[in-house]
Amino acid sequence: MNMRNSIRRLCGLCFESLPSTSATAAKSSKLCLQNFASDASNSLSRAASLAYQGRNWWPSLSRQSFNTTRWNGGGGGYWGSPEHVLYGLIGTNAAVFAIWQMESNWRFMLDHFTSGLRNLEEGRIHTLVTSAFSHKDFTHLAVNMMALFFFGRTLSRVLGGQKMMKLYLTGGLVGSVADTAIKYKESAGRHPWARYDPPTLGASGAVKTITTLFILMFPKDIIYLNFLIPVPAFLVGLGFLLHDFAGFMNSQGNISHAAHLGGIAVGLAYFLRMRFVRF
Repeated sequence: MNMRNSIRRLCGLCFESLPSTSATAAKSSKLCLQNFASDASNSLSRAASLAYQGRNWWPSLSRQSFNTTRWNGGGGGYWGSPEHVLYGLIGTNAAVFAIWQMESNWRFMLDHFTSGLRNLEEGRIHTLVTSAFSHKDFTHLAVNMMALFFFGRTLSRVLGGQKMMKLYLTGGLVGSVADTAIKYKESAGRHPWARYDPPTLGASGAVKTITTLFILMFPKDIIYLNFLIPVPAFLVGLGFLLHDFAGFMNSQGNISHAAHLGGIAVGLAYFLRMRFVRF
């Protein structure tokens, strides 16, 4: 307000010195300059306010206030829009699920869309990635794709399609490697015919990467568990971590908690890189 009054007083002094014959023109020009000064003052005030609020972005981060320009990894060009990448990932998982439903394909799917010691020993290294697109059970597919959609929709817009794809692939790969490494360690000393545990499949490692990064970037967002219970994102993330860590230590059931923890580690590593390394 002080800046606006100062500019107006300056405009008044200048136009008071003009000859009386140009009084009408001077009055009109003076009004235009005063309006310009008012607009400029408002713009400067807003810019100063935004600059002050942006000094410590992380503690008050929200989906609405997040600065997408710093980390936007390219949403157009070869990769298409970020939404296209997200829907492409979901569509690929759905297509692989459809192939699983034909019993005549099971041998091929076990060889090329599951990860495990047997596939690696027989040279099918690509299964470390292809298994992250593979679901045989509909509930498994539905849960993973819902999480990918709801958490990935925001991240794809913030990061861009290219980085979204890289995150998914890296999370899936690291999850598969972690799961296979644990199986290899546990198989030591077994009889050769008993070395091979059931193969692993599913996008859980990749989806854990996406959800972990979302929670770290937007810790105060509200997530509705079972679509009913509102819980802050950071509490949901803590619950995920404790559940997977406890499951990993107990080594019970058919859930690969090692793959989940591998995906969580990728999400955490990417967040720390974004937070502390400029790129």
